[in-house]
Amino acid sequence: MTNKPKVGFRFSVLSLGLKVGPIFSKADKDAGMRPVTGIAKMGLATDANVVSPKYMMLSPVKPAGCQPSPGVDFRNEFALTPQETAKNITRDFEIYVSDTATKPEDTGWQHIGYIKADKTAVSYGCDCQLHFAHPKVS
Repeated sequence: MTNKPKVGFRFSVLSLGLKVGPIFSKADKDAGMRPVTGIAKMGLATDANVVSPKYMMLSPVKPAGCQPSPGVDFRNEFALTPQETAKNITRDFEIYVSDTATKPEDTGWQHIGYIKADKTAVSYGCDCQLHFAHPKVS
């Protein structure tokens, strides 16, 4: 997962794209890129100058014997069940940054740390109502 995901095209949503595309382009000039400057500024004074990487990637640390889920929603692979939370099981991710690499297989990623998730949260607005089709990776 990176902050510049692969973008696909589906003819079935062409009419919707023609309607909402101009609206989104007014709000966001590069909708396919999520800058990480806000993350770099976390915990700092609002007027602090920071240098942030252009790209960030989260890579799951897969426990031994873990197999990818064939489910429709990849987020289910990372969600913790109440039983796992009770047993203090976590989902761990490695954090990588780069100014040049854009895809996970590119060279140039620098490992900067880890994220340890110990809870799963579902947002009604984003997780239950807002849905985007993700292109299939071959």
